Amino acid sequence: GRVAPDATFTQEETHAAVLMARLCELAVYSREPGLLATLLAGESAFDRAVALSLVNLFGEFRRHQFTTLFLKGLRSAFQGKRPPPLLRRLAPKGYRPHLEALDRLALARRHDVARFHLALARVLPDLVRATDALLAKKILKNLHRAGEVDPDLLGSVDIPAELRALMAGLPGNLVSPTRAVRRVRMRLRGGLGKVLDEFSFPGIASVFFGALSFAACRNLTRHRAVHRAFARSWGLDWPAPRVLWLTDTFHDHNGVSRFLTSLHREAVERGLPIDFLICSSTREGEAQLKVLRPYCEFRLEKYQDQLVRLPSLLEAHRLFAEGGYDQVVSSTEFPMGLVALYFKFAFHVPAWLYMHTDWLDFARKTLKLDPASMERAEKLFRFLYGRFNDIFVLNREHESWLTGAAMGCAPDRVHRTAHWADACFTPRPDRRRERFGAREGERVLLFAGRISDEKGVFDLPRVWAAARERFPATRLVFAGTGPALERMKDACPEADYLGWVDPGELPEIYSSADLLLMPSRFDTFGCVVLEALSCGLPVVAYDSKGPGDIIEHGKSGYLVEDLASMTRACLEYLENPARDGAMKAHAVERSGHFTATKIIGGLVRDLGLAAPGTPP
Repeated sequence: GRVAPDATFTQEETHAAVLMARLCELAVYSREPGLLATLLAGESAFDRAVALSLVNLFGEFRRHQFTTLFLKGLRSAFQGKRPPPLLRRLAPKGYRPHLEALDRLALARRHDVARFHLALARVLPDLVRATDALLAKKILKNLHRAGEVDPDLLGSVDIPAELRALMAGLPGNLVSPTRAVRRVRMRLRGGLGKVLDEFSFPGIASVFFGALSFAACRNLTRHRAVHRAFARSWGLDWPAPRVLWLTDTFHDHNGVSRFLTSLHREAVERGLPIDFLICSSTREGEAQLKVLRPYCEFRLEKYQDQLVRLPSLLEAHRLFAEGGYDQVVSSTEFPMGLVALYFKFAFHVPAWLYMHTDWLDFARKTLKLDPASMERAEKLFRFLYGRFNDIFVLNREHESWLTGAAMGCAPDRVHRTAHWADACFTPRPDRRRERFGAREGERVLLFAGRISDEKGVFDLPRVWAAARERFPATRLVFAGTGPALERMKDACPEADYLGWVDPGELPEIYSSADLLLMPSRFDTFGCVVLEALSCGLPVVAYDSKGPGDIIEHGKSGYLVEDLASMTRACLEYLENPARDGAMKAHAVERSGHFTATKIIGGLVRDLGLAAPGTPP
């Protein structure tokens, strides 16, 4: 492996094909998992993990008839043997593209090497696309399962496929099996086993093709650091650092999307070497914005507001390779976060996670997982976060959590950053009569954001009830939508509901209210808090995560501990009209500490990017 052969034979597709041929033989003919693990495993923990994964993948191969048949057909195609004509005619419609691709590959193999290499470059992508299309149909057909997090599924993830296959094959009428054996058998036959059985061929084949591209790229780029150091030491040209920023949300109705839209605009205007990659069926590419078309998109039952879009890993791989990127950042954990980790290990580049959402908090409060499942979820996220080189966080609480015993990240891997409010968020004239229909002297309490349980919105009717007892001329206004909107209308029918508000109208909404109420302990930063302060609107929020780092208690707002103290703070503010002007001025002043220039400068410095016009 120390000498590069002729360029024709170093193409990634050819390298992947060689690995494919070898793995087909192992998958079809290996019978002793212990021996296979010994042959594949190296000295490092990574090598052993890869070996274990392959052993279990091969165990799954042999449990599915069409998967085994396909692998045998693929191996035969490399030898120039075409699939039987009868099989091509009788195969289910969804599987015919795979057999047609194998037939083209076998025909090319019978000719010269150049034609075979050309066929490889075309057939392998066709196989991946056909597999993605079949997988999409399976996902959409079983969408009702995708919306639920099954504790049994989390519990069976750590059970090897070889053991699961063995236990699943036990007869159901064992003579007086112990209760423990019955529980183990039922658990292995359910959970992960049920999911894998349902998705069988397309799911396993998708992993198989992804693993091949990964292995081929990893081998061909393993000396990337050596090449870079050699080029620089001799003064040779080497591409300037360039970052690919991945996200699953962009131009959507949420705070993360709004921040990323602003960051993209700033990157273009400032000439920063950062491109953004999204997956969308409707958006078009533009300057420094790359768009992948999803092969499948759907909504989860527990998170209806956000569309889940699955990108083609092959297309993402090609885009990254052609773009010449040497760093990757992901603003979301799933699925783009997994794509970022694929890039990291396949291309030998550093990967960063920008942590916008506390998913463990979401699992606890919205999915309502039991303690055992929460423990497994925490282990899963510890493993996931540990794979990234560095992590950007938006508050002190998450910084302490990641560097503490729970997650175990080294302090120098965790970097504090922040968001900023767009330039449109400035104090505007008070138009509460036009916006809310408020009468003369009527006070307005405002909530802006996603109306959902994790945002704590059901605390607000009690705060409003206490405020109206003391000050009857007080309104409660909701700006936003969410899964709990109808329940909130039932619980608080006298409040005003504006629905979704365009960001361009929010400055006037903020400027026409008296106080913003933020009853959420979920927000990692709280963009609405900063936007409100920028418009001179004081905020009352729980002293946790993002709002706790933004608000100056008693100056630009109030930081409170519970519902009772939130109610007291609200009453205190309404009872002292003279304090209104001073707090509004302090709110605007505080927002000035969060500027795009300062925050982007920190991001550029942490990522090691040169300022525009500066030699690398």
